[in-house]
Amino acid sequence: MEGAGAGPYELLFTNNGVDLDADPPKVATVPDPSIDIYDAGNVMTSYPAWSGLAAWGQPGAPQRQHCLSLLNSFATSNSRYVKGSRYCVRTQGDLHVAAVEFVEPMSGGWKIRVTVWPGTAS
Repeated sequence: MEGAGAGPYELLFTNNGVDLDADPPKVATVPDPSIDIYDAGNVMTSYPAWSGLAAWGQPGAPQRQHCLSLLNSFATSNSRYVKGSRYCVRTQGDLHVAAVEFVEPMSGGWKIRVTVWPGTAS
C-alpha cells in the first residue's frame, strides 16, 4: 500500500500561481518563476508548460500511482476547471506529483485542496 501524501492543504488559486514544490505548498503573491500551476481565466495552466496536468474523472480523489499513470498517458498543459474538478499535476523535473481539487470560488480566486507526493525524480 502506498503512503499518504502530504496534506491536504487548502490554498487560494489565482493568476499569480501556486508552488507545489514548497513545503508546505504556497500561493505566490507576485509573479514567481517557481510556481507550478496558475489561473489563466478559469483555465488551470501548468508552468512551465512541459510539466503537465491531467483531469481526473473517476469517483473519489486520485492517489499517487493514479496520478503518475494518468500523467504519463494524458498530460496536457492547460484545462478548463469548474467546481468539483480534480486534476493530477506534475511539477517541473518530476520533483512532485499532486492532486488538485477545485472546492469553491472565493474573493480573488478559487479555494483549492491539494495533496502532494514525491514525484519520480525524488
